[in-house]
Amino acid sequence: MRLKKVFLSFVFLIFVAVPSVHAKLSFNLGKFQQQIEQLKNRFSGNEQVGRTSSREKRAITIWSVRKPWFFKMKWYNASSCTRIYYQINDEAPVFLVEYAGPYPAVSAPIRIRGLHRGDTIRFLIKTHWNGRWYGPAYSDNRDFFIVRRVSNHAWDFKFEDVASSDRAYNDGEFYFYQEGEGVQPNRFINIKKFDVHKIEKGVRFEGEIHVSRGGYVKSIINIRDNHWRIYRKIDMSFRPEEAGDYRFTYDFKDPLRAPMYTSIWNVWFEGERDARVRALKGCFSEEEGVGELEGTSNEGESNVFGSVKGSPFVFVGNVYFIRSGTDHLPNFRALTPVGKIYTAILNIKPRRFSEGFPGITNRFEWFAIDYKGQIYIPKSKWYRFALLSDDGSRLIIDGRVVIDNDGIHPPREKSGSIYLKRGVHTMEVQYFQGPRYYVALVLYVYKNGRKVPFDVREFAPVKLND
Repeated sequence: MRLKKVFLSFVFLIFVAVPSVHAKLSFNLGKFQQQIEQLKNRFSGNEQVGRTSSREKRAITIWSVRKPWFFKMKWYNASSCTRIYYQINDEAPVFLVEYAGPYPAVSAPIRIRGLHRGDTIRFLIKTHWNGRWYGPAYSDNRDFFIVRRVSNHAWDFKFEDVASSDRAYNDGEFYFYQEGEGVQPNRFINIKKFDVHKIEKGVRFEGEIHVSRGGYVKSIINIRDNHWRIYRKIDMSFRPEEAGDYRFTYDFKDPLRAPMYTSIWNVWFEGERDARVRALKGCFSEEEGVGELEGTSNEGESNVFGSVKGSPFVFVGNVYFIRSGTDHLPNFRALTPVGKIYTAILNIKPRRFSEGFPGITNRFEWFAIDYKGQIYIPKSKWYRFALLSDDGSRLIIDGRVVIDNDGIHPPREKSGSIYLKRGVHTMEVQYFQGPRYYVALVLYVYKNGRKVPFDVREFAPVKLND
């Protein structure tokens, strides 16, 4: 009997205990290897945050749409003016909110509409500071964003404004989440729109809110100056009789002499609150719309290729119609332009295009643009450029072809170099779009070995003294 027990114990050790120990060791080894890979990715810059569609874009993939998704601003604290947008797949970015100043009132949750299972979404920001726009910076840019996955259905974004970055990510924070994973949306009142437009000797406020039933709505617009003191208070309270959308227009006649003013619209109803922020000065400039963000044509007569508003020291682009079936850049001297657009930067990454040219034409295929401008080179040296386009493009400096990227093709990038002496030079970028729907046109310049979009304003012509 004792021998039988010993034999059974020996069998147990061989067939049960040893495999269990081996499995545990294998599991721990696998976990250790996984941690090593995570550290390697972190130090190599390849670490992924949340579910992502690719290492390059790191966009969030939407796997569930049974409940709606929301954007919720947590806080903002910067003297600059920043606009936040979202982008679904490669469609045109959509404006969400604008913020300026130290800890202004933030909006209630804003529903992100149009999401489907399998879609990807990214967020992006633009910043206006000291008379010019910076950006956009996308949420996969670690110079300006740090993204943390809270759960499979919630992400937290901290960011820097785009005017500068010290990687402290202390200029603002917002959440993106599915209903039930964050702050509950308002049930009784929501701001749908808050816009500000320049008028003679002042500004015009336009707003729209939705209420779910009748009652007293407290509505206040506070205007703060550059010291964040309340400059004016406008009481827009009212009592709707029933549920619905309610709009208002209010002309505020004031010279606004300080360098910066910010309007904050707060509404209260049935214990709920919503708010929006728009800068009255500081985000406004004569160049607004020039080099405007991809897809945001609701801020003037502009599209991704430029604006119909003129501005000094930018590219001037003549727009032409070309024949269907054209497979190369046309002879622009033989064509008559149908309109003119202006832009300071050509930074149209591959995307869908169907909006046409507001103020000029609705055409979105079989067109060409000939951009021309002058640049001032402060130091004689070799300069390297790159040109990405869909379809054909060409970079010409002082009449010399530097990059030839002509023909019908998907997004394709070519580069070239040229020695430029100190002084003023002419620059020309030719482009044509063949069949619908996708376009791309990005002009890069290399700075300290890094490729960045070329901003013609940084090379604005100046009067030479020698």
